[in-house]
Amino acid sequence: MTLEISNLHGLIENALLQLNKMDKVRFSRQLARIERLLLILYRSAVVAARREQEIGLAAQTWWETLSVLDQAARRLQSASAKGRGAGSLKRIRQLRLAASEMLDLYQ
Repeated sequence: MTLEISNLHGLIENALLQLNKMDKVRFSRQLARIERLLLILYRSAVVAARREQEIGLAAQTWWETLSVLDQAARRLQSASAKGRGAGSLKRIRQLRLAASEMLDLYQ
């Protein structure tokens, strides 16, 4: 996995940790930022997997990407239960499905 993708993991983790500490307006902005970061992560995984010569390493890139997407979805599930972030959760789940389908191509 490239350094860029690893850096994205840390940014996403930090952004998710800050969500519960925010008021409604800041929460919405942070959620939009998390969505953008997850989309960048997905796109970076596409590029990394295409460049990878070994199928197993490309699959590993998708496993790691799915792990981050799953973690984000789990954290947003509780916010969604409180009536916040339902739209973002849906989009993240769609992104997760797309990543899962990419993984299937490499297995």
